[in-house]
Parts: sequence; C-alpha cells; structure tokens
Amino acid sequence: MKSLLLLLSVLLTLPALSQPGKPPKKVILFENHAEYLIFRIAEGQKLSLTLKSGMAVTGKISEIRGDTIVIGESTLLAADIAEIRKTVSGSPPFGPTMNSSAGWYRADTSAWKIVCPPPEAYTSRISYHSYLTGQQRNLKKEKNETYSPFLYKNFLKINLFKLAHLEVAFSYERVIAPKWSWETEISCIFGLQDANAYYQFNYPLYNYNGFSVTTNPKYYIISPRVYVGMVFIYRYLWFNQVRTGWPDKVDNGNLQDQYRNDYGISLRIGMMRRYGPFVADWYVGGGIKVIRLHQLVYAHYLYHDSNTMHWRHEDHSPDVYDRNLLEPVINAGIKIGFGF
Repeated sequence: MKSLLLLLSVLLTLPALSQPGKPPKKVILFENHAEYLIFRIAEGQKLSLTLKSGMAVTGKISEIRGDTIVIGESTLLAADIAEIRKTVSGSPPFGPTMNSSAGWYRADTSAWKIVCPPPEAYTSRISYHSYLTGQQRNLKKEKNETYSPFLYKNFLKINLFKLAHLEVAFSYERVIAPKWSWETEISCIFGLQDANAYYQFNYPLYNYNGFSVTTNPKYYIISPRVYVGMVFIYRYLWFNQVRTGWPDKVDNGNLQDQYRNDYGISLRIGMMRRYGPFVADWYVGGGIKVIRLHQLVYAHYLYHDSNTMHWRHEDHSPDVYDRNLLEPVINAGIKIGFGF
C-alpha cells in the first residue's frame, strides 16, 4: 500500500517538474541617486500615473517593453511620467517614502534615473534576482562613497576629547595609498598648578603641563571609512608643588614635583566620515606605555580634608626618586576638521 502511494505521488509530481517556471515579469526601475532609493514598477501592477503633459493614466500594466509601458489602450514611455502612485499591500522589496495612511508609494521621476533591465536579466529567476540585488548594491556603494573622506588627500583636525583635560591637539593626515594614510598629532597640555588639588581618584589629571606627539599609519578596511592603526605615543609631562599620592597609594597625598617621559604603543580602531569638505573622526584604542618618572617629594599631608602637612626634612628639601613604570593606554576621542 505504501509503495502504491509513493508511486502515485511521483506520477503526480512529474508533470509539474517537466513544466518550465514562469519567466520573471518585466520591470522598470526608477533610481534616485540623490536619496539612494529604488522604486520599481512591474507588469501586472495597478498604477496611477501623471504624465508630464498633465494627462492621468490609471490601470494595470499589461506589458513592458524596454522603457515602453502599456496600460489598457495607452502606450507611453517611462520618460513621459511625472508622478507614480502605486497601491501596495505590505512592504515591497524596493521603494521610496511610503504614505502609510493613504497606503501608496509616490515617485517624482524628475529626480530619478530610469533603468530598464537587459534581456539576459529575465532568463531565470536567479539572474533576475541577481540583477535587482546588484542594482541595489551598486546604489548602496555609491551612497557609501559620498561619505568617503578620500575625496581629499590631506586633512587638518582638532581633537575635541582632549580639550576636556586641558589639552589642545591638532593633527595632520595624509593619504599615501588607496587604503592607507598617515596621521601625526601634536598637542600642548596646560595644567593647573594648585598645591591644594585633591582628587577622589589617585591621579593628578588636571595638573600636568607638557606636550604630546602621536603618529600612526591608518589602514581603511571598510571602504575608505573604517580603519585600524598602530599608534606610537610620546609625552613629556611635568608639574611643581602639587598634592598627589600618585604613583604610590598615599591616601592623603604628597607635596611633590614630577617630571616624566611616556613612551607608548596602542592599537586604534576608528571611523572617519566626510560631510562635504568637513570630516569627523571617531576612535577607540588600547595599549601599553612605559613611564620614566623623576619625582621630588617634599611633604606628606596628614588628613585628606586638611592642608596640614609634615615636611620630609627640616630644610624642606625633597626626597628624590627615579622610577620606571608600566601602565595601560586607554583612549577614545572625536576629531573634527576639513579636507583639502
């Protein structure tokens, strides 16, 4: 019995397998290269068209031949259309802005490029789908290129994040290959010399004076926008007569002078995007640095909420320390500037 049912199932399936699939319906694409959208009309769809002559045509598309459209008794060219309204149920695979309350899509063809798929696009559903997705992919690529900063070869930028800790940093970036550039940033740090400064965290963030140089190659891995780079860092920092416990864990702080040279390396990931002649550069990174610290400690504060201190020596001379420290590098920032 089971064998008989299987045989009947195969016999019923054979006619369906022997019949070729229906060819894809002919379409015309309206590509908006300003908004990067594709609007599609196809055979069998009901449309309301307004022609450039002012005449209105409504009905189902019975045939599309290249850029020629047949609706009922009317034959017209796609280039003659001024406006399209297409009633839809659900979301079509391609389309511009939808008026959800009215339930139709509209396209002003004066802003659109008319594209008629070649005959080979209709040979199979695979080739048809491949052509349509290829057009969409090309439009997306074109959109991405409009944000590409590599329209320019040189960039000047200021680092906004570094302003938050009293550092003014300017950078210059130069394109050296289709996906490569080199950037160098120079900054000046302006510290607050306040012996009574005290932080909830054990680091004199706003007291250092000095300058910094960072330089790095940048490899753009996703179009010319997303990049990675290895950053080389040098900083010279100093302050005089500031209260801090760093680099020791002294709760109430020491009165001291510090002079330091930082040498670091960091892996950075970022994205630079163009807005006309202007660019914005976001990045995050992490790495490691060596700190060569020269430290002169004069006194120790007795209480964290008091200015009372105990001098190390009666003549107020300092204890001198030279240290080599290994510290992490963690950075993030936003740079803005312009290309030329």
